[in-house]
Amino acid sequence: MKKIITEDYINNYNTQKSKYFFTTFLSLSFIGIGLPLIVIAAMRDAYPHLNAISWITNIQVLLIGIEVSFLLLIAISYFLKERKKIISLLVFETTQWIFILVISSIVYFLIVLFLDNNFSKTMLSILYIFGLLKVLFDMKKKTSRQSQSEGLMNATEKFGGIAFLLIIVIRWISSFLFPNNENFSLIAILSPLFIVAALVFYTEYQLERIVHLKKIIRDQEKFRNESNLSISNWYGKKSKESKEIESNN
Repeated sequence: MKKIITEDYINNYNTQKSKYFFTTFLSLSFIGIGLPLIVIAAMRDAYPHLNAISWITNIQVLLIGIEVSFLLLIAISYFLKERKKIISLLVFETTQWIFILVISSIVYFLIVLFLDNNFSKTMLSILYIFGLLKVLFDMKKKTSRQSQSEGLMNATEKFGGIAFLLIIVIRWISSFLFPNNENFSLIAILSPLFIVAALVFYTEYQLERIVHLKKIIRDQEKFRNESNLSISNWYGKKSKESKEIESNN
């Protein structure tokens, strides 16, 4: 398997200061927590009867709880950065993955919950389960998303414009074929598929990175020697290993 943790990757992490962790927390929090809370508050103002629905309040409490947990884990990863660097990386990567996965799944099933059509609810639930099974199947086969992501980026650069043009054409054709259906939207039809596909790809991509980080933790010296990084750059300036070197000198 192509190495995921490289000298450049570690060096890049070494250069990140507190601003990087704070910015990561703020940006993901605004998208994953802030926007849903704003939407819920606006909906409750526009439709007062929603205030009587207890589970809407529970969702707000859940989002705030996720926000606090996310902040604590990001803070832990920052605290460990110069003490146990690889563990810090593992916490940082895992925290972001779980945060995005949980928030995206909540949004997805809220969409399912608000649908009136039971058939649509069932199909969307099956689609999500199919995505979960796809992740488990690819993990068993050890499919590499790291190498696939490079191909995906190259394909996007080459064919992204064509795909966008095709979507516009298909949207125009669908509007012509269904002129009386104001609720018809290609985006509305394809968005659940896009959400599940994105979650599957991102989950497999991050899991591969996380699994590799766990392997590195079991034998850090082996991987450190392969990357030609110093003890200070690998373990952190405040790590036990760095302090032992300083005391010996």
